[in-house]
Amino acid sequence: MTYGYQDRRGDWLTTESRRSMDYLLQNMGVNTVTLAVETMQAHTYSDNFDWQNEKMLTDSEVSKMIEYVHQNKAQVFLKPMIDVADGTWRAYINFLDHAEPCEP
Repeated sequence: MTYGYQDRRGDWLTTESRRSMDYLLQNMGVNTVTLAVETMQAHTYSDNFDWQNEKMLTDSEVSKMIEYVHQNKAQVFLKPMIDVADGTWRAYINFLDHAEPCEP
């Protein structure tokens, strides 16, 4: 079960977040949680990811959520995700390598 997509700094520290996780683990039969940890890039061709942006989850928040899930006897997968700050759909992200010819 994927959890936390588009969550922002502070979201995983709330009582509501813990209640939501408890519901998944105790009522939905979930034994593995995929934590979506998102960052942003300015545009689809950017190769700079702003992991320290004030909106992004902190390392401490992610660690605490991992510990919480483990305390509830479930496994954790981390799913790093990139979104585009200008609103472009992330499917258009393209890391150009100018030394290589364009692929068909």
